[in-house]
Amino acid sequence: MRVAVVGFGGAGQEIVKAFADRFDGDVYVVSDIRNYDLPFFDFSEFERLISTLSSYDSVILVAGLGARGGEYLVEATRLLKNVAAIFVVCPLRVEKARVARAERQLSRLRGQVFVRRLDDYFERIPGNKSVAEALREFDEEIAKEIAIILKGLGL
Repeated sequence: MRVAVVGFGGAGQEIVKAFADRFDGDVYVVSDIRNYDLPFFDFSEFERLISTLSSYDSVILVAGLGARGGEYLVEATRLLKNVAAIFVVCPLRVEKARVARAERQLSRLRGQVFVRRLDDYFERIPGNKSVAEALREFDEEIAKEIAIILKGLGL
């Protein structure tokens, strides 16, 4: 079974990076900025991305909601017929405009959607961690959840 894991935008890129080392399959990043040496599609190459992903048996999509990456993830879920799971991260409550956009994006998602909220995570982390450390740990947690889903798919 051919499976691809795809991270959209900045948050998706970070989560996929945390995941890439523990996965022997294909991992892609879709963004306007390339932060890592992973197979990359610019947002302007979206049609080519959809064509590439359509050839897989299953895809797992990952993004932070509330910004451009979330919009592209929503559109990918509409166009692809092989989406096995969707992992999304909702922004902090203080980011009011992004939260409103994230809620609209979330309402358009269908299927097996796993939602994580940054507020919930930050409420339970020890106070001695930097924000950067906490976000890396958060990305690792989601990467582990993706690995569990893949194991359930037999990979």
